[in-house]
Amino acid sequence: MGADSILFPLEFAGNNSEYLAVVRDGSVLRTISNTDYEKAKYPDTATKDTHCRITNGNISEIFIHFPTDKKAGTVKAVNPPDFVVDGAPKGLKSGDWIVGESGNDRFALLIGSIEEREHDFTIRFASAQASSQGSVSESLGRILRRLSVALDEDVLAGMTVGDFTSGKAGDLPVSAIQGVGTEYSGALAAKGIATVRSLYETGLKSVGGISVIRMREFRSKAEMVMSVPLTAETEALHDSPVYDLLNGPDGTVSSDGNPDTLDRIYGPFSFTLYPEKYDRNEECLAAGSEIELAAMPAGLKKGRDVLLVCGGRTLVSQVQGIDEKTLMLTIVDAISEKTFVKADTLLYANVVKAGHGERQPDRILGSGDAAQSSQSFVFAVAGTAFVPDALMPAGVRADIDVIVGEQIWTQVATLADSAPSDPHYVVRMTEDGYLRIQFGDGINGRKLPSGRNNVRLRYRLGTGLAGNVPAGGLEKPVNPHPLVDAVRQPCDAAGGADMETAASMRDNAPATLLTLERAVSLDDFAKLASGNSSVWQAKAFRLNDAGSRQERVQVVIVPAGGAASDTLCGSVRDFLQQHALPGVQVSVVNFAKQPVNLNVVARIRSDRFIFGDVIAAVRQALLDGLSLRNRRLGEPLYISEVYKIVEGVTGVESSYCGFGGSEADARVIRPGSDSSVVYLDVGSSSLDLVPQEYRP
Repeated sequence: MGADSILFPLEFAGNNSEYLAVVRDGSVLRTISNTDYEKAKYPDTATKDTHCRITNGNISEIFIHFPTDKKAGTVKAVNPPDFVVDGAPKGLKSGDWIVGESGNDRFALLIGSIEEREHDFTIRFASAQASSQGSVSESLGRILRRLSVALDEDVLAGMTVGDFTSGKAGDLPVSAIQGVGTEYSGALAAKGIATVRSLYETGLKSVGGISVIRMREFRSKAEMVMSVPLTAETEALHDSPVYDLLNGPDGTVSSDGNPDTLDRIYGPFSFTLYPEKYDRNEECLAAGSEIELAAMPAGLKKGRDVLLVCGGRTLVSQVQGIDEKTLMLTIVDAISEKTFVKADTLLYANVVKAGHGERQPDRILGSGDAAQSSQSFVFAVAGTAFVPDALMPAGVRADIDVIVGEQIWTQVATLADSAPSDPHYVVRMTEDGYLRIQFGDGINGRKLPSGRNNVRLRYRLGTGLAGNVPAGGLEKPVNPHPLVDAVRQPCDAAGGADMETAASMRDNAPATLLTLERAVSLDDFAKLASGNSSVWQAKAFRLNDAGSRQERVQVVIVPAGGAASDTLCGSVRDFLQQHALPGVQVSVVNFAKQPVNLNVVARIRSDRFIFGDVIAAVRQALLDGLSLRNRRLGEPLYISEVYKIVEGVTGVESSYCGFGGSEADARVIRPGSDSSVVYLDVGSSSLDLVPQEYRP
């Protein structure tokens, strides 16, 4: 927010105010001027002006002292740089800002040191922000500071003192005046005011679209530009850049020009006003994988998992590199777009992965028999969990450990590549949803050794879609740990999926077989991604990258349940990359949601059907038929499809169906892109159902 968001009571302003207001104008501290503000109503519903709103966009702070008639002390002796003040300091201390008064001039001064004596105290000031560089007189310093208030900084940076004394500055475009810019320059130009000189010379007090107070401010600044006198001092500094005279070597206002005399001092300031959100950094993290930190945490190491959180946006990644000198952190997964606002973004490094399931006690699977080849067992327990694994054909593996004797054997995708001594096994699903675990035949994979009940299974039960709990749903672990006080789940859980239906298997199994587990065409990428049980559907696109010889493929996925998941995207990407041809770079992104709103009038015969029952059936039919599960990526939604669903419900004789909101008259809603899904979302869509008596 800009300075125009600073509101302060009207009583703080004006020459007759008992308050003393000092503003930070760029790098200068000075007393407030009536050209810095305009009267305003607060709140907006007020009947009269009660407050002031800052109109000078260069002001970043306002210091208020109350009241001005209670001075901190009267200066009785001056021995520069020391000022001797009557009485006691009364709480004044080093580091306080105060206001010094010399005749009609006021200075904002920072106390560098203070020494209390029996009847008085001595002050030495660290800086006098109302003064300029030591080589410039106090009066010229005041004139130059006015120029920094009058002109935009980038304009003033290229000008010399001679530009102002010669009148050349008057030829600057009127947009060079601070606050005018492109917003008001057009309105001024329409009145023949195109330069700073014409603004200075105009007699107009108001211009259409510009308030009287703001016009007065602009004219006052033009006067500052046109009123630099030609003196022996300014003539000697004719070729000196104004910016150099205003600023010290380190770019800050020089403190060498303390006032020679002071009559009295006021202070310290009672409170400070800032623009709204003055302490917020509204910039976004730059797209890419580098993040600049304010400080590097001591325990942050390469390889550690991290979580970037900004509101509802999250990014799960891993530390790839740390630069202690530049405080630059490099993560594995790049930020793809500028959505992480710095003021709201938190980087968590105390991150662990959590699964919504339950580890079960070991179960005896059976007894090994070395005389048998390709021995297998069926584990007749439904709901066994699966976890991502890029080496498996479907991108997931059963979350089990098979223990033979005291050795844990390895789960593989196929035994075809296993040596005779490799302790490998494969897992297949039965029609009943159980696990069939098969071992080697002594040629491809090791046979099971003989033994009584020597084959055990350690497994974990999952919860399917129900495990995709929303952010904040995980409050405590099942088994508390003495070193863990609390847990926080900042992002939605995702990746959980129910077991594939028979229909889904009929679609996906042949598709994945056709690819021969190798992604060559875009259709191959989509089919392999859809073969993951945590992915409802996928679509692949070829990305054009001018100047690059590397082929890039982007796959858009619809996660089971619809919850966006960077973790799922990462596991699917690793799986697809494993099966892609060499030289092909694969990226995986979540789909774009495009919820639809519906208004439906269902006409029902009340003598045959109950309104409530029919409306409930219509609602369920729409939620099912237009659900994310049943809609396709990049597919438009025609209003005729809605009619078909509604009038297919028993009890509905006829209906009126329409889209809601701004699309009320539309006959079709088209997706915003090929990666969007137009669907009826329980959480964000509006579904207005009205029953009406059917009249033939």
